[in-house]
Amino acid sequence: MAAPVSDYKYRRRSPRFISCFVYDGGAKKRKKKNYRKPKKQKHKKKKVRLAVLKFYKVDENGKITRLRRECPTTECGAGTFMASHFDRQYCGKCGLRYVFSKPKAGEDA
Repeated sequence: MAAPVSDYKYRRRSPRFISCFVYDGGAKKRKKKNYRKPKKQKHKKKKVRLAVLKFYKVDENGKITRLRRECPTTECGAGTFMASHFDRQYCGKCGLRYVFSKPKAGEDA
């Protein structure tokens, strides 16, 4: 049980603060929102087993050849392969891209 205020050694003119809680005040509880569409599913990265086999090829002699182009910039260096799309090659690390130009109708290949 708490002691009365007179038991504490206060000076005569010192300020005294009393805090009290109001239990029945405040805002009214809101109704739960009903959403029309379901939540958008986040993209999950697909794990590709033995993905390194896409980058190299080994002949019957044991010679290793690279199947994809490596990024030539200094910040990426050797070992960073460029993604090969149908119309371009793209480095995901530095953003370098090579776009294949389509031959025009009048030109021979």
